Amino acid sequence: MSLFSGPEQHAANPPASWTVSKAGRECWQLRTAAGVQLGGRYTTRRAAEADRVSGFYVRLYEEERRWYAGEPVAGWRPYSEIQAERARREARWPQAVGAS
Repeated sequence: MSLFSGPEQHAANPPASWTVSKAGRECWQLRTAAGVQLGGRYTTRRAAEADRVSGFYVRLYEEERRWYAGEPVAGWRPYSEIQAERARREARWPQAVGAS
């Protein structure tokens, strides 16, 4: 699972920039600096704020940072391997890559 589609988007959305927003009755969400929901739903603002500081998505963000930097993350294929695979696909099917 990855939060962001690339290192640039990842760097532009650190946990310190995330906000907690009310989405409905007893429903709070974490949002990135761009306003994109991270996926969590919380019944209280306090729970959402706690997760924004040290919860699952913060840990995932840190793992993703290490992954983009080329450090090994348990259970994740190396980022360099993913980049090489994307390059092969682009060379083989250039029109299909831009269409998705």
